[in-house]
Amino acid sequence: MGRVRGRHPHPPVFLYRNDEPMQDMLNLLTKNSRNAHELLLDIQAQYAGTFVGDRGIGELVAKYGADALAEVMNQSLDHSEKLIRAEIARIPDGVYEAEEYLDPIEAPGWKQERPLLKVKITKAGDTSRSITPARARRCAAVSTVRCPSRATARGSR
Repeated sequence: MGRVRGRHPHPPVFLYRNDEPMQDMLNLLTKNSRNAHELLLDIQAQYAGTFVGDRGIGELVAKYGADALAEVMNQSLDHSEKLIRAEIARIPDGVYEAEEYLDPIEAPGWKQERPLLKVKITKAGDTSRSITPARARRCAAVSTVRCPSRATARGSR
């Protein structure tokens, strides 16, 4: 069950504002990470990719117009969905389950145990649904991953 559009229990937290890093937020994240340096590099790479992508989309809109670009993006999503559904349809219908022990969290104060991850996928026709025990407990309270609205709607059918 999804959330009502436009309502979120927490306000957005900015890592960058006006193309400047919000150092207090970056410090909060990196000081609470096992891999602070790698996390900071990942955040910087994501920001750079978003910045370049925004500039590229702006250039495409200027050249072809917003409506034409939106139509091509929708066609791309439709084509991708068609290809993915065709591949999923080739897999025999059924319930598939797997489990794997993850690497332990190597940080002071954490138990040195290997958490067990269990997954169950139900496949029927050209669709599949997966669920993990943690997701089953949280699914009513957690919003969906942010992605294009058409893809979100299709993925939740």
